[in-house]
Parts: sequence; structure tokens; C-alpha cells
Amino acid sequence: MPASEISVAIAAMVIAIVAFFVACGQFLQQIFGTAEGYRRCQNTVIGGWAEYVHLRWRWSEFRFETIAITPHFIIEKISVTDDFGRNLHGKPHAWVDSTTIPVTGSQLSRAWTKSPEHQKGRESSSGDVVSWSALLSSIHDLQVRQFMNGYEAEKWLGSVRSFQGEKFRVPKGDVEISGVAVRLMKHSWDLMPPDVSRPLATSNVGTIIVLAHRMGMSWRDLRPTEGRMRAEGYGQSLSATNVKGLGIVLQYTREDSLTPKSMEQAHAMARVPSTDADKLGCGIIPGFDTLSTWDLHLTGDKHDADPSLEMIRSVLGSIRVDPAASDAVIASMKSQHTFHRLTGFTDVQGFWSDWLPLEGSCITTVISPMRTSLIPMVEAYEPAVVWRYLLQQKLSKDPNSLSHQQHIVLDHFNSWAESYEQHFYQWTRLFGNQPKHMAYNVFLKTIWDSTTGYFIELNKRHGLKDNEDDPRRARRLGFYSQLIASHISVTALSLEEAETNLATKGKRHDHAAVGPPLTSELFAERAFIYIDNIPKIVEQMRKRGHADGREVEDAYWTLLLRGQAWTQATVRLGADAPAPIPSYYYNSTTPVFII
Repeated sequence: MPASEISVAIAAMVIAIVAFFVACGQFLQQIFGTAEGYRRCQNTVIGGWAEYVHLRWRWSEFRFETIAITPHFIIEKISVTDDFGRNLHGKPHAWVDSTTIPVTGSQLSRAWTKSPEHQKGRESSSGDVVSWSALLSSIHDLQVRQFMNGYEAEKWLGSVRSFQGEKFRVPKGDVEISGVAVRLMKHSWDLMPPDVSRPLATSNVGTIIVLAHRMGMSWRDLRPTEGRMRAEGYGQSLSATNVKGLGIVLQYTREDSLTPKSMEQAHAMARVPSTDADKLGCGIIPGFDTLSTWDLHLTGDKHDADPSLEMIRSVLGSIRVDPAASDAVIASMKSQHTFHRLTGFTDVQGFWSDWLPLEGSCITTVISPMRTSLIPMVEAYEPAVVWRYLLQQKLSKDPNSLSHQQHIVLDHFNSWAESYEQHFYQWTRLFGNQPKHMAYNVFLKTIWDSTTGYFIELNKRHGLKDNEDDPRRARRLGFYSQLIASHISVTALSLEEAETNLATKGKRHDHAAVGPPLTSELFAERAFIYIDNIPKIVEQMRKRGHADGREVEDAYWTLLLRGQAWTQATVRLGADAPAPIPSYYYNSTTPVFII
């Protein structure tokens, strides 16, 4: 074959080969071009979560389907035996289907959630990166602080370096602890509406409300049924839009220039990480199963009404408070003395629930279920001073006049006054989350535990009685809940009685005898009235089937001490707290998406 023909053949072959590869390239380009959304799941958009993205070939349609893995935010209950965050092992991408990852701030947890430690000054929640990546980083920082024990908190507050939280431990105790976790969820880009340009994380309304509270944000607008959700606080914000075909889509932003400038400020924004504390933030006074109390829902649909008087009237009826007393409680909302409104009922906060601060933790801040400026009698310091004085006077007049239980109550008051004089004799509302107050809280917990054991025995001795308002017998009344109902029934008029007494008779406490000057004469006079009305408490309990007057009197003194210990151990955000949240939003499963 002539050389010219060979050259032509070789040239034709080269051209054919090039054409073949070009055609193959075009074919592959067309094939991979069927992977809709794949370019929107790159590292520049979703950070390290791009490692979880993969393509799935669909033979029936001869195309690739983009599968993205994104976090589903949940609040996970933690028991004392749980290794919350310690079950992570191996490489993160080994398990990607419905795996639950605790968000603890540790290096391992951050590696699994592809969430490097946040560096201030770096724009973290705007631009091309998804906002749920910044949200994850903020939650890591938050939970490191929430689950520190007192020793670790002191080290962290005194350090200029970030605390990595490697020694994450579950606090001891019976409190139902809960932490934020994420569940890895698969999403097909085929199901994304056209308006969505980035992979979305998911959660639900109930979780997002609790999460915002735990992060120190306040809800400025919360109407999920209308697609309106907006929370702000500590340089952070969550805002919602309604996306057609999808629903509520949230965006998280964090502005470093507005975030806490010191570790002390950052630590102060933490909230008690427990289920009961979360309920308080949603207008629910949580029940305490050990003493047969149940959740009390205080807020309803009216966003401008806090608390909901209709809901409170319903609560009063459910625990069998006298109708006349219920009317008096509602009427007290018109009183000029704002701290004393909802007379008698506000004390329920200190009686009804389990202990809130976690054992070994210095986090004591929660959100009050009643946002208005209400101060329970069992929170003010004047009543404790007056009640101790009255027990001392009773003992000095007749050494045999105090029962064994009343001696125990007086001993606790004496120990309180002698060991923590500044707290006992002055209005020293604790600033939340300070390690230096841990010894004081341990002391208060000792008092509370003593009263819990006492009331457990009383409930066992008297059993549970059917509640006429609850025919299904789901809420049966024990001695303890009936004592609380009797307390409200009798003390609902204590504000009116105190005003009358002060106007006609003047103050009855002698500073020299009682102790240092008392700031509020109204609180002091009401404290005297509480004890004056013990015979009425006894009569109320007699009507409820408890005829032993001495037993009732002992129990009432113990109840007042118990309320003092509980309220002094927690810092409840009141007038400056977030707007009231309708109670039914707690645990709402309405889905939300996070861009």
C-alpha cells in the first residue's frame, strides 16, 4: 500500500478515535447532566456535608438521581446510663441512614456533623453556605456550656482558649435531661420544589421553639399556621418564609459583632437543658410523677394575653380549687400591685414541679411560664424571715408546742439563716449560671429532697382519689395536690386582707424581733396572713377527706419551706423573657425546613 494511502488511513483512524472520545464525553456529559441538583450539593454550598452526597443510577429512567444527606434536628432525652455522644466510632460516612448524632461540641461530634469550631470574624451564616451549617456550629458551642459541671465551668470561664468538651458527661440525678442531636436523613433532589436552590435540613415546630429558647433567643412572632416565625437574641436570628409546595422554611443568621463579648456573657445565655425547663418556656408548669402532679397548661391562642386567664381558670378547676377562690385569683390581675397578681396561684411554680437544676451543674436559668412581673410569695425573702420568726416565737412560748415535723422545718430555716445570711435576709436574686452559687443550690436541694420524702410518705398513706373533672381517672388527686388546691383556695384573698390590715392596723412585724428591716411590708403582712389562715387550710382539707388537723398543719409548714427552696434555686426570666408561647406548640410535629 502506498505511503500516502497509509497516511490517510491513519489520519482517518485518529479522527475516528477523537470523534469517539468526543461522543463518549458528550454522552457522559448528558448522563451526568441528568443528576439534577448535584452542583448545588458541593463543598462550597454545604461544607463538609458534601461527603455524604452521592448519585444513584435509575435504570428505568436511564439517569442519575442526586441523594443528599442533611441533618434533622431533634431534642433527645438522655438517661443517666446513656453514653450521650460516646457511641460515635469509626468513620462518619460509614453510617448515613437515620443515624442519630449527639451534638456535644467534642471533636468527634464535630467531625461526624462536619461542623468545625466557629471562628469569630468569619462570616458563617450568609453567602453561599447553607445557614443550617452555622446553626450546627452554634449548637455545638451551646451544649459544651450547658453540660459543664461546676469545676469545668470555672476552668472555662477563667480561660482565654475555647473549651473542647472532650470529657462530656451526663449529670447525675432524676431530672429528665435532654440534649440536641441530629439524625442523618436522606433526601432525593427529585422531590425539591423549583424554588429551592440548596439542600435543606429539617426539624419540627416544637423542636425549633425549644432550640431557640435554649440558644437565648426570644420569639418576636410565632404563627406557624400562617408561615410566620421570627426569633432573635444574642446576635442570632431565625426567620421563616413560606415556600410553595414545601411549607415553612427557616433561615438562621449569626452576627458576630452582636454576640456576647466575654465568656461570662456567653455562659449566662445558657438554659437548664431538661424537658421540664423546656415546658416552662412554652407556658407549661411541668408535673412531677413522684408526687402525682401533672402538666398545667397556662397559655392559649391569644398572643396578647399572658398568661391566659381562661386557661388558668381551667387549671384551677382541674385541681379542685374553690370556684370563689378561682374568681378571686382572676380578679387579682387588675391589682395595682403587679408583683402580687394571680394571688396564691403563683406559688404553684414552687410547689408543683420536679427540681430543675442538674446535679453538679451551675446552670440555673429557665424561662418563667408566666411572663408578667409576678413574684410568688414563696420566692420573696420576707415570708421566709416571717415564718422562721413565727416558729421561733411559738417555740419560745411553749417548748412543747412544735411537732416533730415543725421542728424539722424550723431547723432548716435556722440553718439557712446561719449558713447563708445574705441570701436569707436580703432580696438577693441569683444571677444565673454562676459556679460560685453551686454550694447554695446544693444546700437548697437538700431541703427540697427532705420535703419530697416527707410528701411521698403522706401520699402513700392517704392514696389517690378520683378527680370529678377527669372521669378517665388519668389525673387522680393525692394528699399533696389537694394541699396545694387548699392553699390556693385560702390564700387567693391574702392580698386584699394584707392591704386592709396595713391600712387599718399598720405593720405587725417588729424589725428588732424578726431580723433586719424587711423591704416589702406587703409581702411581710401576707406571710403573717398565710400562717393566720392555717385553720382555714385545715378546714379545706377536712372537706377533702383529711381530718387530722395536726398532720395538715405540719404538711402546710413543710409545703411553704419546699416552695422557698425551689424558687430560690432557679432564675426564672419573667418580664424580659420571650413572648408567651401557646402551650400546644410544645412537641408540635409540624415540619419545618432550614435553608
